[in-house]
This record gives sequence, C-alpha cells and structure tokens, in this order.
Amino acid sequence: MHRRLACAALIGVVLACNVLALARRGNTVTSSGGSWSSCGVSLTGFYKEWLRDGAVVSGPTFVASSPASFTYVVQAADVGHSIRSAVLPCNADGCYSAYASSTNAIVPVASVSPPPPPPPAGPPPPMQLYFDEGVDYSVTDGSGNLISRASLDNLPDGSYEISPYGGTAGVYSETTAQPLLGSITGATGGFSLGLAARRCYTVDKHKTAHDFITRLVVWRFHHKVHWCATYPAIDDGSLVVDSFFSDVDSLFQVDWDDHGTGWWYTWRGSLTGGHYSRRQGKIDNCILRWGCLGSHYPQIEVWVNGNGAWAAK
Repeated sequence: MHRRLACAALIGVVLACNVLALARRGNTVTSSGGSWSSCGVSLTGFYKEWLRDGAVVSGPTFVASSPASFTYVVQAADVGHSIRSAVLPCNADGCYSAYASSTNAIVPVASVSPPPPPPPAGPPPPMQLYFDEGVDYSVTDGSGNLISRASLDNLPDGSYEISPYGGTAGVYSETTAQPLLGSITGATGGFSLGLAARRCYTVDKHKTAHDFITRLVVWRFHHKVHWCATYPAIDDGSLVVDSFFSDVDSLFQVDWDDHGTGWWYTWRGSLTGGHYSRRQGKIDNCILRWGCLGSHYPQIEVWVNGNGAWAAK
C-alpha cells in the first residue's frame, strides 16, 4: 500500500471562481480535483475539504471516484479571508500521505447591494403664478356714438379703479379708495352730479395670471358691466352683468366663471342710486397625465351709478 502511494505524484489542483471575477457571499467557487499519477494503479476515491485561512470549514468528505471538480458556496464569514481547497486521493491500498492544497486561493469581498430603484415620479408642483389687474371702459351717447374710451393695465393686484364722474379713472390702494368709494355709493353723501342726457357705460375689470417663470399670460378673468343712465337713475332694463375667462393657456381648465351676487343700493337721502355686483370664477391647473394640480378663484367687484360714476376692485 505505502509503496504504491509513495510513488503517487500531484500534477496540480486548481481553484477557480465559477461565477464572478471576485467571489462574494452566496457565490459558488469550484476546485479541480487535480491531476494524479499512482504508479499505474487506479485511484478509487478522494477526500475533499475547504479551508479558511488554513482551518478546515467544510469536509473532509469522501467521494468514490477519481479526483474530480467540486464546489463551495461562499459564506458571510469567508469575506476577507483566504479560501483554498484540498484533495487527498486514495486507491485500494490506502490514501496519499497528505492533503494537496489548491495552487491558488480566493479572498471573497463584501457584497455590494445594488442601488435602490428610483422612486416613481410624482406629479409636478402646480404652476407658480403672479397677478396683475386692468380695466377697459367706454362711454357712448344714447345713439351709441362713442364719446370716450380708455384702458388701464399692469396695475397692482388688489387695486381699485374709480371714476367719480364716468370719465377719467384713477387707481387707488385699499386705504386711499375708501373715502371716494363711500362717496360714490352714497355711504358718506356728497355724490357727484351727472349729465341729464342719456349716456351708456361699459366697464370691463380683469385680473390676469402670469407664469412666474416665462412671464406669459396663462389666463385672464373678466367682470364686465354695461349700463345706461339718465341722471340720476340707471335706466330700467339697461344693466347687463357678465363674467368670463379669456386667454386661457392649454395647461388650465375653466371649471366655472359666473358665481357671485349683486344688489341695488340708494344714495343717502335719495331713492335713486346704483348697483353692486361681485363675480368669481374657478380655474384649474391641469396636466393630462396627472390631472388637476391646483385651483385659483379670482374675484372682482364692480359698483356702477346713475350719474356715470363707477368703481372696480
């Protein structure tokens, strides 16, 4: 027995990573069984084992065949340590005198977790807007001939436009508008006189929304009032109040444009006076994929009088 195995010779045992260039936890590594000569005597089996830094961690296990390839699954404890295989061949008379280690070693590295998938894209934020205001107004005679026309635009949001006589209008802040507004509506008395001849008036107050980035107009809300007056009263049946959106960008959708209220008022100490109306709209910022992201509720108030005076906010 010892004579035959004494002349046995190892040609080589090779350890290879079967999956990756660098072995990681859970990968399978493969070792060859080596190439052996045994003085012409057939090998009947072999013992196989795996070593970590020279200490056996798997085996020895006997396999009844000539030395052949065998595998090992890398464990968490193997990371950063030297992993080798070893083979001990046997024949009918016994086994070789010592295990033959693989000619190379593998040092597993820590697993690298793949980056998490990006979260699903959420809806974009609503379009950021800034607002300004303006008004267009005109006066015609009883036959419809134009007497005057004027426009004010790019006014501060929340401003008042007031025409005490139905002619030139001024722009006022909340504080400075109140005394004049009180005079027009008769709350403080001392309203202005008007022409006895019939006149017709149209006031179109509008609130304009701009894209904060591009500065482009994305919608405009109008509150439009038309009336005719023969001083000191508004002519019966002549009052028309309308509200609507214009210049609507494709990213916006009108929900409604005509909610509001209105009433007639009288000047102090008089049965005649004027009319107040408030109109509000709703418009939504909508994107096809995500639906509507935000809503706006523009509102405008208008006072009109039988002497041609008017105010808008």
